[in-house]
Amino acid sequence: GALLRSWSLPKGLAQQLCFDPSGRLLHFQWDRPWEQPARMCVTRDLFSADFEKPLYAFTNLRSVIFTARLSARGDTLAIVSSGANQDHVVNIFDPVTGRELCALPNTGNRGRQGDWILADRDLTRVGYRLGEKEGTGFFTIPLGKSWRNLPLQGLCALSPDGHLLAQQTDDGMGITMIQMEKPTTRLKVGIDQKATSIQSPFSPDGKLFAWGMADGTVLVLEPDAVAKR
Repeated sequence: GALLRSWSLPKGLAQQLCFDPSGRLLHFQWDRPWEQPARMCVTRDLFSADFEKPLYAFTNLRSVIFTARLSARGDTLAIVSSGANQDHVVNIFDPVTGRELCALPNTGNRGRQGDWILADRDLTRVGYRLGEKEGTGFFTIPLGKSWRNLPLQGLCALSPDGHLLAQQTDDGMGITMIQMEKPTTRLKVGIDQKATSIQSPFSPDGKLFAWGMADGTVLVLEPDAVAKR
């Protein structure tokens, strides 16, 4: 529990953090979102001697950022931002060079309503809701090709290996686990408690899944055991 190191950085949102294979500690965030002239998305190496200096600054990306997702290897970054006419646009970048790998279809949302991204460990598959009625679309990265479209709403997590989905139920009671390869195969767990918190619920190795309940309880299960039921 000893503090090894700390950093003082500009205030920001949509923060993502990972170790890349070269040993850098990559940090992405939307800097100073409340200061419109100064706000900007940047990637930094926190292990660098000059860690405040960005590895890359997304100077052309100054709109509202709704969410971001950095791959476990730090080589792929997905960003949902506000585009023309307040449409929500999805772009995939190399977080270190800023090179755009592909642009995906708009999410179907507009205005200030937020979006979230479902992704596997390495961001080789990215999914998100396509409007209110179109379900959830998944795309292969970096080609940006449509991979699968599921007529499902309320999906909240994708396992690191991309094989298992978690879905919030309509009544909020429990979580439904869904096999990606066979979406009709489902198992509802925790049905006697109201699920309230599902943030990064899969462990990095995908062996555990956790979510919070309204009474403060945290439930943990083994997805492999669930998938075999």
